[in-house]
Amino acid sequence: MIIVCDLDRTLVPNGAEEYDGSLEEFYERVSGLRDAVLVYATGRNLELFKEAEKEYGIRKPDYFIGSVGTEVYKNQKNFFTRKNKLVAYPEWNNYVKDKHPNWDRELIVQDIDEILNEEEFYLQEESVQNENKISYYLRDEKKSDNIIQAISEYINQKQIRAEVVYSFDPHKNLGLVDVLPKDATKLGSLEFLIEKLGESPENVVYCGDSGNDLLPLTSGIKSVLVKNARADVKEKAMQIVEQKGVSDKLYIAKGGDRLNGNYSSGVIEGLEYFGFLK
Repeated sequence: MIIVCDLDRTLVPNGAEEYDGSLEEFYERVSGLRDAVLVYATGRNLELFKEAEKEYGIRKPDYFIGSVGTEVYKNQKNFFTRKNKLVAYPEWNNYVKDKHPNWDRELIVQDIDEILNEEEFYLQEESVQNENKISYYLRDEKKSDNIIQAISEYINQKQIRAEVVYSFDPHKNLGLVDVLPKDATKLGSLEFLIEKLGESPENVVYCGDSGNDLLPLTSGIKSVLVKNARADVKEKAMQIVEQKGVSDKLYIAKGGDRLNGNYSSGVIEGLEYFGFLK
């Protein structure tokens, strides 16, 4: 089985909602599962993941999907030091290049700049960009639908196989817009790993909380939305799975007497619901 978790405000309890201290229980119960593979799928790159390791005590996963799906790493033990280290998955970059021969990052940035000449919509720091990730901040969240529509119309017109992913950062109080190759989203990279690991999609569960989790959450893979997810994300996820006819594959954590449903608590609740944890 493959258990996939977003980090911020899913496993990492860094939101405004109450945390019940269930992260260690999550690790203990998952580590006791036979043949379970733990994957993180996050907007953080590897350096930002290392910060979360130190700050929140999260453990290294078996595989790490970073930068909203554009980076894939595997956990490898060093022969000499015997320490675990996340190393780049060797086939990943060539896989994306082969799937997206007309992806031209520089040209796409230039075109979007001409289409959306807005002061409130601007590129994020260079440190969070990469060859397959074009990331913007949006100051006014009310403009998100129009921004996404304009970029989507552009990539369709140019026949670029890409996705426009929107989420919201409550700490910065900014919208986050990512333009990504279609096969290098959180869903695309997860499908890559599922194939490489030879696992059935039926034995996969995805857990998340935000807009950049919507693609995997609504894909038909068993999925869990933690209780602390924003109301608009819950509403949109329910609408999409209903339209696709896969409502039975999405579980929204409610919380109970022992676990409150937020963060890792909601992940545990969802894993119990789908029978991954007894």
